[in-house]
Amino acid sequence: MELKGNSKIKTKNKFLKEGKTYGMHEIIAETRDHKKQLSDLSIEHIKEIFDVYKLRIKVLSKLKGIKYVTVFRNQGSNAGTSLIHSHTQIAALPLLPNDVMDKVKATKKFRKCPYCDIIKLESKSKRKIIDNKSIIAFAPYASRFNFEAWIFPKRHVKNITAMYNDELYDMASVLKKVLLKLKKLNVSHNFFLHYAPQQTDLHFHIEVTPRDAKWGGFELSTGSIVNSIMPEDAARFYRGK
Repeated sequence: MELKGNSKIKTKNKFLKEGKTYGMHEIIAETRDHKKQLSDLSIEHIKEIFDVYKLRIKVLSKLKGIKYVTVFRNQGSNAGTSLIHSHTQIAALPLLPNDVMDKVKATKKFRKCPYCDIIKLESKSKRKIIDNKSIIAFAPYASRFNFEAWIFPKRHVKNITAMYNDELYDMASVLKKVLLKLKKLNVSHNFFLHYAPQQTDLHFHIEVTPRDAKWGGFELSTGSIVNSIMPEDAARFYRGK
């Protein structure tokens, strides 16, 4: 689906701004089987879905006026899903997401990639979920969501488009194991890709955000999140049989 219009922001005054929608929205049907979800698919199948992510990011990023292509997945009513059939959504945007730019700005404060240092730290911590030759998953130190998990390539890669086939296979293997554990919890969840916009640096990663807890007035009024599950306990759950 194409959203046409002028992507420029019109300013009424110094406080109020408006603009017309512009961009592209695509749906990737991950399987023909209506009864299966991503966690039910083979590692090879999930790797092929990653290949589609790569292709669509490359193609859509070249469109005039597009500044970022966001890839995300909703599963379950609490995660905002509107289609039961297993699918990923892709949106080509005329702007850069605030969360991505916040990470880019934070990265600039360090002489080298802070995420590379975090990966080294978490590879030896109790928050590590699983790792293999090229990929690591861990429960982030300051998790916003119960059982939140982040998945990183160990190699410093700015975008999934720069990942090798064996790295994509390793990432598919890790993601499948994380999603299978969430399936046991029967919990709604999202995951999304964060990568570096052009001319910036950000270590590519996938964030998996289970949605079994609701934010209340404290979270909304302060921006501080109360998480009832310690990341060390979340990682232990993921590592368990």
